[in-house]
Amino acid sequence: MGGGAIGLAAIFSVLLADRPAVAKAIVLLSLPLYAWGMWCGVQMLERHPHALRNNFRFWVIQIPILHSSVLSGLFSSGLSVDVWVQFVPPNINFFAWVGSRFELSINQPKPLALGVNLVALAVVVFLGRLRRGHAPGSPPDAEGSAVDPSPQ
Repeated sequence: MGGGAIGLAAIFSVLLADRPAVAKAIVLLSLPLYAWGMWCGVQMLERHPHALRNNFRFWVIQIPILHSSVLSGLFSSGLSVDVWVQFVPPNINFFAWVGSRFELSINQPKPLALGVNLVALAVVVFLGRLRRGHAPGSPPDAEGSAVDPSPQ
């Protein structure tokens, strides 16, 4: 929830700033993503039956990083530790960011690079284990789910 709130605050700061209309339009594309992240966080707090599945999906979309001269993009909510490989000239890059980030560029001169957000990858692995009922330090329940599916 916190990463989504930070993302929404960043969106509104860009919208209120003196920026080109195109920049504001691109930033608005991230609005549903951060709202979805807040909704996923609320589901976890409320122990919603589909909370793990929805959070798993939310974090999966934060894993990939793509840079190219045709299309570049990344999305992170809250925290990211990125590692990516640049192909020409060959280079391995590392970047850490506290806060939310959304980057989208089309037809910008950037070298081809592919990478991953290690924080998102770790969260996906953890949520995947929870979904299968294999949370570290806790035995799986009879249903194989760590979330109580009974109505509240």
